[in-house]
Amino acid sequence: MKPIVTCAVAGLQYLIHPQKLGSIQETINSDAIIPITLLTTDEVFGDLEGLLQLLDDYDDVFIPDFGSVLVEKSGNGNASAVSSLEDSLARQVYHLDDIVGLSDDFAELPSGPYFLHGPNLHQAWRLYDDDLGAFAFGVIPDDVNHPDEFQVLSSLSSQGNSKSIAVPSRLYHPRPSLRKPLSGIRVSISDFTSLNGTGSALSSRAWASLYSTPSITTAGHARSLIDLGAIIVGKTKTSHLSTGVEWVDEQAPWSARGDGYQTLLGPSVGAAAGLLGYEWLQQSVGCDAYDNGRLFSRNLKDLLQMTPTLGIISLEVNLPQKIIYPVDLHPTLNESQQRLVDEIVSTLEEFMRVKVEEVNLGEMWAESRPVESRGEGMQTYMKDFHRNPFVEATPQFLLNVGETITKDEYKEHMQRLKIYRAWFHEHIMPLDATPNAETIMILPCGTSDTRHRDDATSPPTTSSGVTPEYLASILGAPHLAVPFAQLPYYSRISGRTEYQPVCVSLMGSFGSEVGMIRLVKQAFEQAHWPTEVSAGRFAFPLEKGSHAANNEDRLLIATSPAPPVPLFSHPGSPLSAAKLAMLSLKPRVLHIGDPIKYNPDTYDRFSAQCDVIRPSTEERQRPEFIKALKEGRWGEFQAIFRPFWGTGGEMGNWDAELVDLLPESVKVFASAGAGFDWADTKLLGERGIIYCNSGLAASDAVADFSIAMIISTFRQIPWCISSATSNDEANFQTCHRDVTAQAHNLRGQVLAFIGFGNIGQQIASRCYHGFGMNIQYYDVFPKPASITEPLKAKAHDSLESLLGVADCVILCTPAGDGALINEDSLKLFRKGSRFVNIARGSLVDEDALSKALEDGQISTAALDVHANEPAVHAGLLGFARKGRVMLTCHNAGGTVETHEGFEELSMRNIMAVLSGGDAISPVNMHYLKR
Repeated sequence: MKPIVTCAVAGLQYLIHPQKLGSIQETINSDAIIPITLLTTDEVFGDLEGLLQLLDDYDDVFIPDFGSVLVEKSGNGNASAVSSLEDSLARQVYHLDDIVGLSDDFAELPSGPYFLHGPNLHQAWRLYDDDLGAFAFGVIPDDVNHPDEFQVLSSLSSQGNSKSIAVPSRLYHPRPSLRKPLSGIRVSISDFTSLNGTGSALSSRAWASLYSTPSITTAGHARSLIDLGAIIVGKTKTSHLSTGVEWVDEQAPWSARGDGYQTLLGPSVGAAAGLLGYEWLQQSVGCDAYDNGRLFSRNLKDLLQMTPTLGIISLEVNLPQKIIYPVDLHPTLNESQQRLVDEIVSTLEEFMRVKVEEVNLGEMWAESRPVESRGEGMQTYMKDFHRNPFVEATPQFLLNVGETITKDEYKEHMQRLKIYRAWFHEHIMPLDATPNAETIMILPCGTSDTRHRDDATSPPTTSSGVTPEYLASILGAPHLAVPFAQLPYYSRISGRTEYQPVCVSLMGSFGSEVGMIRLVKQAFEQAHWPTEVSAGRFAFPLEKGSHAANNEDRLLIATSPAPPVPLFSHPGSPLSAAKLAMLSLKPRVLHIGDPIKYNPDTYDRFSAQCDVIRPSTEERQRPEFIKALKEGRWGEFQAIFRPFWGTGGEMGNWDAELVDLLPESVKVFASAGAGFDWADTKLLGERGIIYCNSGLAASDAVADFSIAMIISTFRQIPWCISSATSNDEANFQTCHRDVTAQAHNLRGQVLAFIGFGNIGQQIASRCYHGFGMNIQYYDVFPKPASITEPLKAKAHDSLESLLGVADCVILCTPAGDGALINEDSLKLFRKGSRFVNIARGSLVDEDALSKALEDGQISTAALDVHANEPAVHAGLLGFARKGRVMLTCHNAGGTVETHEGFEELSMRNIMAVLSGGDAISPVNMHYLKR
């Protein structure tokens, strides 16, 4: 067992993981404990303050105090520069030397918070108080990179009244991947589960005394968690020997819900208590009294990710075609709860397009009872003989019951269970694992009655017949329970109104676990029911204007906030997360345009933070869209998301007719594409709506494509291609002979930019550094020296001045009022110069350009965009056939990477604005009025 050192940083408790990861070059006191931030050289010399703020926003382990001292990773450090940095920022900077502990997932130690203990580098683990008593104990792995053996933590909270649970920085782990879908996810496991190096007490002093030796093995599902990248942070309490209810040897975990004194029941009470109470815990794994695994999650998407840990195989199942509602198993509910259950049933009916079939299991047994039952009723048949010892109230009572059962009786009981399962499979619903499983059963999931810790426990008794709580366990079928609403009750404990979650549960056939989760997730999303719950007092925030707007009985059904899940722009790099603040409520986003195609994982995280509404195909056409806005069909929404529009023209121009109908709540409109001449961005700005394009995502693609177009104008590429493909030897020979007299190298040629924004700068960088061209530009917003000096770019005060010196003019400006390149401006071009347009077709008078080509004012041109797309100007087509013009089909930005970026940048823009930050790529801030 390695010694554990803890310390406080800015009032927060931390554990210094005992594993040494490296050391610094400098000599410092061997007893010193210094919180530091490990960074690359580029990060140290980049936007340091912005980066440290990003770490603080993203990671709950990092706090600003870690940024007071920096450690630069080994490599290309500049000692004099670092010394200058120390002087300017008043920060101590050390230098990493030896690295002795490196994960397989990183080529170097990840940037983030660490501790120097003397000269040695250690991971920083934050200690959270387990004030709900959910954990038996916390654990840390002996080896953070290859966890195999674990060490139990004995640390207590600063007040000494609860255990402490250690969690590592989120920055230590790469983003989830196919190989490690749970990378960095913090998970608890049940005390019932073997974990190498730890023991199990099962909330029993006698058991702990008898089995005091730590385990030397790790259970299969815990090993799966580790192999999939999860971080096991501790083992949660089970009830006494997994069956007790009295809690004599241990204090029962506390519930964070409601008044905090509600009773939690079942073997996995600690797993449930921890997940309901702690935002820093993301998943929990428990067990039931039948030794079945139980997965606990606050949202359905994460629950899907967890299924492989229990060996669940995802079958490609068809949508079930039958829903069964066993009326004799459903208890009588109060009016409010029954209405909510009925609405969920209707939601499933609507999504699956089938009607629920009500059945009475007892009556069906009577009609089709197996011959082995000897004419007995179902409940009598099961009641007299089914005394399953795993469902009883206390271990002692179970032992007493077990003593009365002979071996022959036990065999008969098991045979009766086998007969019942066979009857159920044949007459009620198939249970076999098959992709064609067509039936699910809706089971009750508790009532709205509230039980408190100080209520007397009922005396133990045997189970009576078939009960809804144990039907799935009796059959061995998968069982999914989902909270979807909450109802008020008056608490005698707190003396105020509290709220109790309402759940629905489904039972399916073997192997249908993943299919059921997906079914419920999709059905709930379509009907705008929440698919996640909050940690703490409320399962869902108490807001109006959501799914339950203007309905007193349903005012509690609301979307709930998720912990901020960053949107990553670079695989494996948690440092590229968008800056997100905690959201108190989930904002509503109207998703128009195409479905997501390239970023499903990012869209899942986006959807987890926003209530995303997807209008139907009809609603995305202008007439119906206008009608829906007038009716307020989508309520108050805060953002419009338009990733692309390949499936149709949709609303056409976003003019006053549309913009004036938008609710006052709209704050941001983020769309794919660089151009925005179809949107009245001025009017949007005057309405207080920030419009963001995705030109940044297309920058590389457009710049690369532009190089080909620029080269084509200097090297007569269209002429070469048309001659070679004409299958005419004379044309080939003529081109081979004559093109030499008209082709020119790019070096030293003046490349003139009309508009010098991001795309223009990308093109200029390639042309200057790659081809040695002379960069000059005209832009209404002059650029700072930090941009122009590396390119030796010369600014012009007027367009006339620029055009007069240009060997090639490239148009890189947004669309405006009228044609910028017209008969008058073409006269200002140097005789025989070249022209490239990768901006907007509407900026060019194509008749005038055709005439300029005919007159020789323009020698060659390259056009990716056209004024009347998809039609191409007839005169320009003629010059293309002659080899003087390169024409393409608006392809400059058309790459897979661009479309990936369009989708992601649009989502990042929305999250940046809605979280209170600055938009990444706004275009109309100068019009913003509020």
